[in-house]
Amino acid sequence: MGKRNISKNNILNALIFLKENVELSVSDGVSGNSIQKIGSGLEDYIKDLFSDTLKIKSKAVKKKAHFKVFAYAGNSNNPPDMILKNGDAIEVKKVDSLTASIQLNSSPPKACLLASDTRINKTCRELALKENWTQKDIFYAVGSVGKDKLLTRLWFIYGDCFAAEHGVYEKAAQRITGAISQSFDKTELSDTNELAVVPKIDPLGITRLRVRGMWIVKNPAVVFEDIIPKSRKDAMFRAYCLLLDSKYLSFPEESRLKFEAQLDDKMIMNKVQISDPNNPVKLIEARIISYEV
Repeated sequence: MGKRNISKNNILNALIFLKENVELSVSDGVSGNSIQKIGSGLEDYIKDLFSDTLKIKSKAVKKKAHFKVFAYAGNSNNPPDMILKNGDAIEVKKVDSLTASIQLNSSPPKACLLASDTRINKTCRELALKENWTQKDIFYAVGSVGKDKLLTRLWFIYGDCFAAEHGVYEKAAQRITGAISQSFDKTELSDTNELAVVPKIDPLGITRLRVRGMWIVKNPAVVFEDIIPKSRKDAMFRAYCLLLDSKYLSFPEESRLKFEAQLDDKMIMNKVQISDPNNPVKLIEARIISYEV
C-alpha cells in the first residue's frame, strides 16, 4: 500500500517497545481449548506490545492504554483481530513450531483489509465509514509459543508482501461454490460466507451440510528463508518484520529516526528484494528487520 501514515501507533514503535521491555511470557488467555488459550494469550501480548504495557500488571492500566492505541478489537470469527487508531489492521496467528504453516481458517490471505469484505463484522464496517477508508494496510503477527509459554519466534509480515490481490482467492472459492451449485438445485442452497450450505440433506430435512474453506499459507520463515538475516545459535528469541520499502517510508519521519537510532548488533534492518505476489518474476523493494536476544 505505502499510503502516507501520520499515526505514531505503528510497527516501528512496537519494535522499539519490544527491545526496551523484553518480555517473552505469554499468558493463557481466556477460556477454550489449549490452542485457543495460547492464541488468545498471544493476542493480549500483541495488544500490550503496541500499548507499551508488557511489564504492566494492572488490568485497568492495560485497558486504558489499549483504548488509546486501538480503534477496534474483533473476535475469533471475523477478521481482523484489531486495528490501530489511524493505523494498520492486525491479524494474530499462533503456530505450533518455528516453520509450521499458518491456518487462516475461512478467511483467505489478505494483501489489504477491504471495507467491502463480507467477512468483516458490522462494527468494523462502521469504523471504515467513520474513518472514511475503503481499504487498509494489514499485517500478520505470527508467533511461536513453547510449552513453557515463552515466545520463541515472532513475525510481523505485511499482507502485500505475500498475498495476491483479493480476486485471486475469491475466484478459487467461487469455482468450488459453483461446482457444488451444479450438484444441487440452486434454490436448495443457503446464502453464506462459507463455500456452501446445503440444507435438508436427509429425508426428514433435519440435517444440513456446511462446506467451509480452510485457507493455509506457508510460514514466512519458509517463504522468505533466503532473505532472513543470520542469527546467533544461542538466541532464545527472534523477531522479524517484513514490509515494503514504500510502506517503511510512509511512516512519520519521527518514528523512522527514533527506530533507526535503535539499530545495533541485535536489531538490524536490511534492504531486500522479494517477488511480487501478483507477478513472481517481478522483484519489489522491501525491508526486513530482525531482533534477537
